[in-house]
Amino acid sequence: YIDGEEGGKVVEKVVEEGEMVKAGDVIIRMVNNDLNLQILNTESQLAYQTNELRNTLIGMEQQKISNKEQLLNIDYDLIRLQRNYEQNKQLYAKGYVSKEVYILSKDNYELGKHNRELRYERMVQDSIFRENQKAQMDNSLKNMQQNLAMVRQRIENLNVKAPADGQLGSLDVEIGQTVG
Repeated sequence: YIDGEEGGKVVEKVVEEGEMVKAGDVIIRMVNNDLNLQILNTESQLAYQTNELRNTLIGMEQQKISNKEQLLNIDYDLIRLQRNYEQNKQLYAKGYVSKEVYILSKDNYELGKHNRELRYERMVQDSIFRENQKAQMDNSLKNMQQNLAMVRQRIENLNVKAPADGQLGSLDVEIGQTVG
């Protein structure tokens, strides 16, 4: 008794009634256009997801470079603000600048330090978000690859094989017939 795991349209009878077969020999070959369409759709989705992952990785690298550039600019500004504050502190101590100029330079320096801390925190959070996004896309990609492998296995199941060694008895199928 032969039981096919997948249904399809019979395209070839490899073995005729009465012939000897060995376990695993292909007896009937079938096609299933819906299954082929499912494979094409899965491959298309896989290619799309792969491209999206690649674009995400490129975006992550660009964002990382942009963040470093912004942090470098903030660090440069912070050095300038600190130098201005230190100079005004000494000048204020000697009475050469007003208290307002001194306080303004001090406030600007403190603001610059806080801006740097915030920018750094934003960089860390952005990095964590991007890594999570990448991990999710990697997982989705892996699942799609497994799905594609399973669908391809179903294609292999369209080849009805002999379950055991022996002589093929009655084979009641015709080429072009749809088998469930």
